[in-house]
Amino acid sequence: MSILLYEKIQAPEQLWWRIGSLLLLVISFVLILISFLNYSNYRKNYLELNQTRYLVMAKDLRQTIESGLNIGISPAENIHLRPIMRQLAATQSATRFIGVIDENGIVVQQGEIADAAKTTWKVQSQHSEEFWHTTSANTFQINMPFSNNFNLRVGIIVVAYDRPTIENALQGMLHKLAWDLLVAIALCAGFIFTGCWLLTRKLARELSQASNAITDLGNEPQRLNFGLLGEEVSAGIDVFASHSKNLTDELASLEHNSHSPSIKEAA
Repeated sequence: MSILLYEKIQAPEQLWWRIGSLLLLVISFVLILISFLNYSNYRKNYLELNQTRYLVMAKDLRQTIESGLNIGISPAENIHLRPIMRQLAATQSATRFIGVIDENGIVVQQGEIADAAKTTWKVQSQHSEEFWHTTSANTFQINMPFSNNFNLRVGIIVVAYDRPTIENALQGMLHKLAWDLLVAIALCAGFIFTGCWLLTRKLARELSQASNAITDLGNEPQRLNFGLLGEEVSAGIDVFASHSKNLTDELASLEHNSHSPSIKEAA
């Protein structure tokens, strides 16, 4: 029992550091988890918000195109289509291109439409519903098919917007959240370690006295009076120190007596 007690109190000066480190570890994990969830939610909402903006553009174009088709005007012949495309592109600065591809491969475009959209839309439109979303190295793309009077899909609208702009905005938010996280952890560390030191300094002082009483067995044992550790611990250390002192004195006496005959014989 005395050995276990000694092991627990041999380093009381580290008590505040150990408790503080454990608390900081738990709080840091919680803060990191919250920051990760916040960033994930922000990223999801930000991407959906931008997608909705350009989806509205595609729906406006589809209404114009299908209105023309209802009276026999193809997209290439629709004189209202190009001005509307220019106007829509001007409303969103990140717009890379707007393109309309009909079943004959005729393209009406604002900006340079990607070649992949010209060749794959028929296959993709057969397996999609109202629209689908694709990406490339530099763009996000809204792909929305349009139909003729017989409800047959006869073409596609492609609205592409700048991917680096979106990614840079998300990266900026990630950096801001990371910086805020570091500041929060630093502030928590200051409060935690200061609080642990203030709360444990009296206990550490009593543990230090107990450690000195146990390790300094060669001197006269001192009466200990602990407030936090309690009277039982104080009394137990006093008894242990007193018995150890008596045992040390007896061992010294036995050692002295064992050497006495040999001294007489030498004389």
